[in-house]
Amino acid sequence: MTEIDDDEMQRELAASRIYILLILHRTEGASGRATSDIVHEHARRNFALRADGILPIVCPAVDDGPYAGIGLFDATLEETDRIMRDDPGVAAGIFTYELHAVRGFPGDALPGLPAGAEAHAATPPPRPAAEQMYLSVHTLAGDAATLLAAKHEHMDPVVDRLAPSHGAVASITVAGSAGLTTYNVWHDAEGAARFSQEPEALQAQQRSGLPAPETFMAYPDVEVTLY
Repeated sequence: MTEIDDDEMQRELAASRIYILLILHRTEGASGRATSDIVHEHARRNFALRADGILPIVCPAVDDGPYAGIGLFDATLEETDRIMRDDPGVAAGIFTYELHAVRGFPGDALPGLPAGAEAHAATPPPRPAAEQMYLSVHTLAGDAATLLAAKHEHMDPVVDRLAPSHGAVASITVAGSAGLTTYNVWHDAEGAARFSQEPEALQAQQRSGLPAPETFMAYPDVEVTLY
């Protein structure tokens, strides 16, 4: 915590001035479509007061408590009371309010985004670079649910453990009325071929009872973008 000595405190206090604190309360009538429209206009008016510098700090409440929000007016107590009596939400009985004279420090403001966060939020991240990879697509004919069950029980544990070391990137299996279609993405064809000859993979294939692919297609140079 920053150390503040007495001299600095006195300098800051000497520069302070009086503002008017608004505490806005919800009433039991704050519900319904008509109320929503009035609250919308209340908010629009707050935006206008903020743009004019009269209500430089406005903080609507975001919980379900009795308070609708708070604000700081750069006006006298009488001026602020007159402004609030004309508020559409107050006039409709949706809100009540209380005003208090408070002391504040000119130039204070609510903290913004962390340093650099505004530029980061405004600028979308660069699109990941596409890579050339190997895609294989094969279909298995049969009952999709039966085929999936055998795949999950016998093939997936071996694939999950061994395939990444051979350059496997992703696998998508689509169940259809005629069976399964599987799309496998590898860094290269050589890695896919090495995995297909793994003894454990061959044994898992045999144990699974899965049929030989009905169709098989290979695409050696597909463009893949990983987000």
